[in-house]
Amino acid sequence: PAHADVIPVTFTLASQYGSAGDALTYAGTLLNTGSAVYINGAGINIDPPFDPSSYDLEDYFLVFAPLTQMADGDSTSPFQFFTLTIPLGTPDGTYNGTLFVQGGEFQFESDDTLGSAPFTVQVGPEVASVPEPGTCLLLGTMLAGLGMVRRLHRRRRQ
Repeated sequence: PAHADVIPVTFTLASQYGSAGDALTYAGTLLNTGSAVYINGAGINIDPPFDPSSYDLEDYFLVFAPLTQMADGDSTSPFQFFTLTIPLGTPDGTYNGTLFVQGGEFQFESDDTLGSAPFTVQVGPEVASVPEPGTCLLLGTMLAGLGMVRRLHRRRRQ
């Protein structure tokens, strides 16, 4: 029989940031560390105000998870687990969730929890991005060049 933590879940980016109305995509990999099992589904628990209408497992996890039996040591390539839309009116803060992978010894019949992993959603107002140092250097060089052109232009007029 399957038991929890046979399938460790690894998120590519387990903590994500967004504003109300944003859709975030959570992806990662699965690894089988026990006897051969089938992945038959997944579930999510997450803090309110998120609810099942906030996330989409059917178009992602259930489509991209392996349909064939995973033998001991098998791992998946990275794939999209689910999308999560931050409901409008969600107060700023950090919201915790857990993705549960379900399955077992038999395809389509077992729904034991094989593994799980936590994830977080940080909700807040959009923050203006700070330019990278290379961008500042490019802008400064351009302004200096324009200043030199203007100076040369004034000298030619005199």
